[in-house]
Amino acid sequence: MWASTQGAFAVREGLAQVPQIPLSRVTVIPTEIGRGFGGKTKLCLEPLAALLAKVTGRPVKMWMTRQEVLEASGPTSGTHMRVKIGAKRDGTLVAAEAHFAFDAGAYPGSPYVSAVRTAFGAYAIPNQFVEGWDVVLNKPQVVAYHAPGAPAASVAVKSLLNELAQRIELYPME
Repeated sequence: MWASTQGAFAVREGLAQVPQIPLSRVTVIPTEIGRGFGGKTKLCLEPLAALLAKVTGRPVKMWMTRQEVLEASGPTSGTHMRVKIGAKRDGTLVAAEAHFAFDAGAYPGSPYVSAVRTAFGAYAIPNQFVEGWDVVLNKPQVVAYHAPGAPAASVAVKSLLNELAQRIELYPME
């Protein structure tokens, strides 16, 4: 199977289950994915292509338009974030606290871990508390888009740092 994927081994395992063939008989060759950003890690058309190839005994090629990909793959996580940062008048960061709740949809698997790891990673803050929640809701399962979890946490922290810099009359990069 040639597949546009970031997760060749997961695709291989999934394909071995669908058409009921041994894992040792399945080979997945990842093709160039262009811009995956985490969104090309799950099975979508691959099992159907494998079944059609098995039934017809011929190669099968399948693809989706960008609109079909967005409709078939699922939404990204809705997010609730609460961030506090404390600093001295000279701009020295002394304390930070963040709480992240990421919508996972119907099954666990939101990108809250990336948010937790990213939030204060670029800053030397001696006192930190970061909490993340994977919130399961009665909605479609979420999928990854553009460094899942990290941009949301970065926007929350950087926005707050800009407000803090303005309040203590410093240029944000300082």
